[in-house]
Order: sequence, then structure tokens, then C-alpha cells
Amino acid sequence: MNEKETRLPGKALLAEAERQISLGNYHNGSGLVWRAAMAALSAVAMQHGLPCRNREEARQVARHLDGVADSTERQDGLARHRNYLAFGTADSFREHNEELHELVYTELLWEPDEYAVYLDSVQWWIDSLHRQLKEGKAV
Repeated sequence: MNEKETRLPGKALLAEAERQISLGNYHNGSGLVWRAAMAALSAVAMQHGLPCRNREEARQVARHLDGVADSTERQDGLARHRNYLAFGTADSFREHNEELHELVYTELLWEPDEYAVYLDSVQWWIDSLHRQLKEGKAV
């Protein structure tokens, strides 16, 4: 990762999260994924003049971003909610860090290989948020 990339909000955290997850440190990696997502989302929220200081405000920012998507672009149901759905995946990483004890013995507890699968989704979203920052607009 070059110096310019590490300055993007959350990029360095995401790289460390990926490293931690690859080492089997799922708890720590999950917390880093959540922090990376919040850093990127907060930066985009700032461009829109929206607060993003906590989980509920972040959820509202994700909904807002879906609402300002280019209406001329034809989108299916899932695409219209891509930010909100991606936020949900990032929030699942938060749960695996902050509320792991509540997930034990439920179907919500991830198997080790699922962390990498869901990480790909959050990486895509953070890259999308970075593109929005560079363009200075929401998609």
C-alpha cells in the first residue's frame, strides 16, 4: 500500500484488519474492520454535512447515500440499498468484536472462513466510499 492510499480514511485500519484475520485473530480483526468502515463513512458523511459519531448516525448516513444515488441509473432492489446492506455487514464485524458473547451458540456466529468472505464485501464498500470522497459526491 502506498502512502497516498494509507491516507484514505480507514485504509490502514482495513489493511491491518485483513492481516489480523489472516492470522486467525478474528476478534481483533473484526474491531478493525468496523473502525475502518466508520472512518470511511464518517468522511463521506462530512461531505454531506451529516453527523456520523455513532452506530445509529452511521446507519442513517448509509440510508442517505442510497437515497441520493443517481436516479437515472436503473437499479434492482439490492443495488438501491447497497450502502445500507454493506453497512449491515460492517456492523456484523462490530458485533463479532463487541458482542461476541451474545453470538456464541447462535447461527450468527461466523465460521473462520466466513470472516474473509465478509471482509471482501466491506473492502468493496470502503473502496466505493473512497471513490465518492475523491469525486466529491455520493453514489
